[in-house]
Amino acid sequence: MNGKIKNLTSVLNYSLGTQNYMADINKLISDRIRNQKLDTVWELFDELIKIAALNDIELLAQKETRLDEISSRFSMIRIELMKEKELLSAFRVTNDSLIEQLAKDILEATELLKDPDFLNRPDSHEIGNALKNRIGELNTTLAVAKSFSAQIKLSEDNLNQAANRIWDALMHIMPLIRGRLTAENSTLVIEEIKRMMTL
Repeated sequence: MNGKIKNLTSVLNYSLGTQNYMADINKLISDRIRNQKLDTVWELFDELIKIAALNDIELLAQKETRLDEISSRFSMIRIELMKEKELLSAFRVTNDSLIEQLAKDILEATELLKDPDFLNRPDSHEIGNALKNRIGELNTTLAVAKSFSAQIKLSEDNLNQAANRIWDALMHIMPLIRGRLTAENSTLVIEEIKRMMTL
C-alpha cells in the first residue's frame, strides 16, 4: 500500500508539492511569454520598408545612419531572443519532468484504490472518496500542464523564427538597401521584407 496515504490530511497533501511547483513555474513562464517584445522586431522591419523606399540622393547619408542604428538594434535583439529561447527551453524540460512525476503520482493513487490492504481499512470509504477527488484535481492540473508545455514550445518557435528573420535581414536585406536601389529593385526589396514579416 502507498505509504504516502495514511489519513485525510495526507490525501489533501498528496502530490501537493509537485502541483504547487508546477503553478509557480507556469506563472513565471506566463509572465515571460507575455512580456516578450516581438513588436519591436516588426517595427524595425517597418522602418526598413520606409528606408528602402528612399531614393533621394540628399537622404542617402541619413539612410546610412538609420541603417547602422537598425543593424545595431537588430543584433542586440537577436541575442536577447536566443537567450530567451534557451531559457524557455529549460523551463519546458522542467515542466515536462513535473508532468511525468504528476502522472506517476496519479497512477499510484489510482492503483491504491484497488489495493486489497487499502480496501480492508475501516476508513477506506472516507479516504477513498477524498482520494478520488484529489485524483480529479491532479488530472486537471496535468491537463493544464500539458497544454502549457505546448504553449511554451510555440513561444520557442516564435522566438526562433524572429531571430532567423533578423539574421536574414542583417545578411541579405540590409546590404541591398545600402546600395543604390532603382525604383524597381526597391519594390522587390520591400516585397521581400513584407514576405519575411508574414512567414
